[in-house]
Amino acid sequence: MNPVKPVEKEKEPIIDGSKFLKTKGNLIVDPNGKQVLLRGVAFGNDVWNEVNISKTHHDEQDFVRLKEMNMNAIRFYIGYDYFENPGNPYTYKQSGWDWLDQNIAWAKKHGIYLILNMHRPQGGYQSQGKGDDLWNVPENQNRVAALWKTLAKKYANEPQIIGFGLINEPVPTKNMAQWKDLAQKIIDEIRIVDKHHILFVESAIYVKGNVPRDANFNFPIKDTKMKLGMIALEGSKGGNGKVYFDDIVIKEYDPSGKFTKDVLVNDLEKNTISGWTYWASNGVGKSALTAGVGRNNTSAMVLEGATADCNTSSYGSVFIPKQGYAYQITGWMKADNLAAGAVCKMRIDFLTTPNQISVRNKQYLVDTFKPIFDWSKAKNVPIYLGEFGAGAPCFKNGKGGIEYVSDMLDILKQNDVNFTYHAYHEDSFGLYFGYNSTLPNPNNSNVALINLFKEKLK
Repeated sequence: MNPVKPVEKEKEPIIDGSKFLKTKGNLIVDPNGKQVLLRGVAFGNDVWNEVNISKTHHDEQDFVRLKEMNMNAIRFYIGYDYFENPGNPYTYKQSGWDWLDQNIAWAKKHGIYLILNMHRPQGGYQSQGKGDDLWNVPENQNRVAALWKTLAKKYANEPQIIGFGLINEPVPTKNMAQWKDLAQKIIDEIRIVDKHHILFVESAIYVKGNVPRDANFNFPIKDTKMKLGMIALEGSKGGNGKVYFDDIVIKEYDPSGKFTKDVLVNDLEKNTISGWTYWASNGVGKSALTAGVGRNNTSAMVLEGATADCNTSSYGSVFIPKQGYAYQITGWMKADNLAAGAVCKMRIDFLTTPNQISVRNKQYLVDTFKPIFDWSKAKNVPIYLGEFGAGAPCFKNGKGGIEYVSDMLDILKQNDVNFTYHAYHEDSFGLYFGYNSTLPNPNNSNVALINLFKEKLK
């Protein structure tokens, strides 16, 4: 009878922990205890395309450009399949390690820290609500934890990597406990082989299917929590038919019933179309601004294909209602080949909150972030703002993009907040454009934003 050998405990690597950045209260500090304030940008690495590692996102010159902007950190997006063969789980590709090693070498040469962020885990990219398999297929959780353990073990002695962002913007499918359990599972695996890298754990952005929405339709306004009014256009159960909306006006009446003013006028032309969001209880159907089909051949909002309750709402044009006043919505509407039982109408949705409504200015940003700053001080932990930014159109035609980023940088600096701007090379939000086609080119960039960083981060 052969004796049973005891299971050997996995040997921990020998690591010089004195080389690493670490947390100290609500600060990140260097090995000498001096504060290091992370100020950087996100490298998206074309991770959304679910293709092989990008050869056009960046090269060494882009690390030089970060230093010229007085930045010191990169939130470095990775997809699981950069390292793991999807058809052969737990088998890792040398090409992924080679790519990451090259970026670490560039980062080390130019004094830039890296935060590895799992942007596309096994089971799917999360924040667009398509990654249910991460939560519903247990093996995917085993694989992502194993990959993190492998990454942590391989780079356990690499201080140029600040730490690991476990999962980007998780969206659990049942409850918040799913994310708590998965995060702990990943942490436990990492800590077997790596005790020193900082772990960046995000809060879940929501539980899928449980996004709060509060609407009320009482007239006149008597609920003191009703703070915002907005246009909502309904085309429920229209089937293969279409319903068209144009020239929408919301009128205000004082407590005596006297008309006071038009509080919103939306003619559905290009200057008043931002912020529209389509919703359907079963996810079927769509809405779109369409030219030449509205009143007098102008543009109109068209809802079609709905088989259940649906609407499109304009979050881009809202108004603040007055207590005791009444509001009426009017406009032009046309139906075409709607199914029997369709419900089509214009309405006003009133959003409720116990808080005061702020205008979009610097004070609004201060008020928004204050509870987070207070939490950081109370819990004595640092804050890392992994993504903030403004879409490319915000930097055109005086729409305030530069002012917004400038205000954010002031607030973050005043409150010792670590941050990375989203994103470096991307057409929608980037400092450099030409996404997924060419390497960053100064002739195709947001020059004003780049100059702002150079000035603000001195």
